[in-house]
Amino acid sequence: MTTQRSLLLTLFIVLLLVEACAPKAHRIPQKELRSYDLVVYGGTPGGVAASVAAARSGLSVALVSHLNIVGGMVSSGLGASDVGDVRTVGGFAREFFDRVGEYYGKNEPIYRFEPQAAERVFEDLLAEAGVYVYRNSPLHHLKQSEGRILSISSLRGEQIKGRIFIDASYEGDLMAKAGVSYTLGREGREVYGESLAGFQTANRRHVFTVPVMAVDESGNPIYGVSREGWADVGTGDKKIPAYNFRLCLSKDPDNQIPFEQPESYDPAMYELLIRHIAVHPGIKLSSLLYFFPLPGDKVDINNRGPVSTNFIGESWEYPEATHARRKQIWQRHKDYTQGYLYFLMSDTRVPVRLKKALSAWGYCRDEFTESDNWPPQLYVREARRMLAEFVLTESDVRQNRRKSDSVGMGSMPIESHHVQRLLTDKNTAANEGSVVVKVEPYEIPFRVMLPKRSEASNLLISVTVSASHVAYSSLRMEPVYMVLGQSAGIAAAQAVRSGVAVQDVDIPALQRQLVAEGQVIHLQ
Repeated sequence: MTTQRSLLLTLFIVLLLVEACAPKAHRIPQKELRSYDLVVYGGTPGGVAASVAAARSGLSVALVSHLNIVGGMVSSGLGASDVGDVRTVGGFAREFFDRVGEYYGKNEPIYRFEPQAAERVFEDLLAEAGVYVYRNSPLHHLKQSEGRILSISSLRGEQIKGRIFIDASYEGDLMAKAGVSYTLGREGREVYGESLAGFQTANRRHVFTVPVMAVDESGNPIYGVSREGWADVGTGDKKIPAYNFRLCLSKDPDNQIPFEQPESYDPAMYELLIRHIAVHPGIKLSSLLYFFPLPGDKVDINNRGPVSTNFIGESWEYPEATHARRKQIWQRHKDYTQGYLYFLMSDTRVPVRLKKALSAWGYCRDEFTESDNWPPQLYVREARRMLAEFVLTESDVRQNRRKSDSVGMGSMPIESHHVQRLLTDKNTAANEGSVVVKVEPYEIPFRVMLPKRSEASNLLISVTVSASHVAYSSLRMEPVYMVLGQSAGIAAAQAVRSGVAVQDVDIPALQRQLVAEGQVIHLQ
């Protein structure tokens, strides 16, 4: 009898431990209403922040994600978070990093983490706040009347009504469907008087420091290099900075998946890479890829050098593409990146030392398990940007850094990745578009989230905000998206309670609540 009781007690303890370790999002089922106080489109960190902030303020909230996961890039490999000046990170964003610390058993914020840790924390926060999440639900259509959005529908056929809407997507799809003014690409210098605007060649990061011939035997440009595109410095265009995947790789042999050949592999795509390697006899792997250490013998991989994981020139179509076309662009980026790693591992021209260095790594077996161990979210660094009554520009992030309607702060450098790869008059390759300029912490005004009243009175924009390409190149960081998301969520709650248009939210009251919830809107 005693043995039986011991076994039952042991079983009971095991069940309790299993329950405690289970993701909270799976233990707290949420109710689908189909009509909500707030509908947030975009499962990004900014979308999660907006949803949680509004739900905590008493609203019924739906978060609609085009992916199965929530957390956008932060759950998809961007584990080395672009925090900048930590003094500017408060409110929900700081809570997220604190919760990541708790995940690792630390009593402090953690800014480098595994993707699965980020996803777990986001899921817990949504579940605890009572947010209903629609997954795999890309936006299809919306209904509106007299400048107000009434409902949205997904490609899956779901119809979701709301009183207030927030577009927290990387692409600005809800904003565009609603007829809100927006722009794409790079303004010319003359538009806002920005020194860093338009066509740029001055920055020396990720460029060819030694000339690399970029034509074949017939004198034609090799793959990825174009004769077109040269312009005067400062000239504007509609071209988009390069996208890539932030890969999470493992050094643990028991947690690795090898770098295998993709189905569409073509070694000719990497001819420029091998020529770059050839003119740098002692080149190291760390000059081709950034390795950011993460817990669990893992790394966050990012673009480094002139030929790396950035798929330069292949992002231009993405912002305005259909969902089906975006999936094809996503696949092209995946094929390119997988092929890049496979080329380094297998091509006979690659030095043995590079192969040996890369052979220590593999794709993480325990990450992205629902998407074949590949990051589900492409790193959409920039897409559409709203054109509101106020546009944040270079001067706002470099000189005029104080704002009376501040709802958060940014501090990361102005950083635009390369836009195109061009053929010089000497038949060598040149990357164009990179800008990296440090800034001091600056305040972000509520105005950047407000569409023109005549276009939408119940819509807030928290990611594709009203900013020039130059200013957006600093603002576009995930912690800032969380900051703006929280601010949008609380503003939505105030609009619902007051029964006013989002343009008429009481800004001092909004700021007081934000400060009470830990948001940093000024630095003393």
